[in-house]
Amino acid sequence: MKDINWCRQNIEPLLDGFEVKYKVFADGDFGDLERIDFNSKEIGGSVRLWSSGVLEIDLVDYISGESLMNILLWPEEDSEKEQKLKELVEQLASRRTRKCSR
Repeated sequence: MKDINWCRQNIEPLLDGFEVKYKVFADGDFGDLERIDFNSKEIGGSVRLWSSGVLEIDLVDYISGESLMNILLWPEEDSEKEQKLKELVEQLASRRTRKCSR
């Protein structure tokens, strides 16, 4: 399972121009929670990593109001977790590329 350090290494570098906050909470709905929130003027979201193995990903386009990702995956869905985290990284990277090419 990915952890907050994976987020720091693989997601945070794509968040230039974003406000980034890391939070840790004990004893939540699915155990302890490590959370990264990221927001810019255009998009924002969060990755929530629960000690039970549950993964939540949200990504919203603030300009269109469109929900780009709204994912909840259970501990046994490891291959899906890998795929959805890859999709999040791709979404962030593509928006970064578009912003740089303007």
